[in-house]
Amino acid sequence: PRSTLFPYTTLFRSERCILSAAVAIAVFAGESARAEATADRGEPATIDAKQMSFDRPNNMAYGEGDVVIRYRRATLRADKVRYNMGTQEAWADGNVRLNRGNEEWVSPAAYYNFETEEFKADQVRGFVDPLIITGHSIHQVGSNHYAFAKGTLTTCDYDPPHYRVQASRGEIWSGDRVVLYNVTVRAGNVPVFWFPVMTWSQQRDYPPLVLVRSEEHTSELQSR
Repeated sequence: PRSTLFPYTTLFRSERCILSAAVAIAVFAGESARAEATADRGEPATIDAKQMSFDRPNNMAYGEGDVVIRYRRATLRADKVRYNMGTQEAWADGNVRLNRGNEEWVSPAAYYNFETEEFKADQVRGFVDPLIITGHSIHQVGSNHYAFAKGTLTTCDYDPPHYRVQASRGEIWSGDRVVLYNVTVRAGNVPVFWFPVMTWSQQRDYPPLVLVRSEEHTSELQSR
C-alpha cells in the first residue's frame, strides 16, 4: 500500500497517560452520564498524552506532549490540545496532524470538531489522494465542502515539485473534486498556462483534470 505523505513519529505509550472520554465524563458527571454519551455518540473518543489535566466545571481536558485524540474516522495529533468533551471540539497547537479517511492535513495550529467534522486552519499542507495541496485560511463551507485561499496543487512529491498549479482560491469536496480559480500552471518556476478555472475529479468515472479556458470553451486533459 502507498505510504502517507507525512510519516508519523513513533509513540512510546509506556510514557503516556491514556484516557477515554467516557471515563472522563464519568468522573465529571457520574456513570449515568457516561452511559448516555456512549449511547448517543457510539464509541467514545480517546485522549492519549504525556500530561493531562481537567477543568471539571467546563468539561474540558488539556493534553500536552505528543497528544493523540481518536474519534470515529478521525485522528488528531499535536503538541498541545484543548478538548471539550461535551461538544467534541479540539483546539490544537504545534505540529498538528489530522488524519481522516484518505486525507491527511498538517498545520502549525488548527481547530477541529470531531462531531461535525468542521476543520479550520490558517496555514495547511495536505494530502487528498492523489493530490498534495497547500493553502491558507481553510474552513468548512458546508457538509464535506471546504474552501481555502492562495493554494497550490500537485501530484509530484519532490521538494520542490517538478510542476505545481497555483490558484488565488480553491474549494474541496472530499472524495469528489477539487476546484481551483485564477490558475497558473508552472513547470518548476516557469509559468506555462493560465486558466480561470481548473477542476480535478477524484471519481474514476470522470477525466481527472478539466481545464476551463473560457465560458464557451472547455478542454479535458486525461492524466497518464
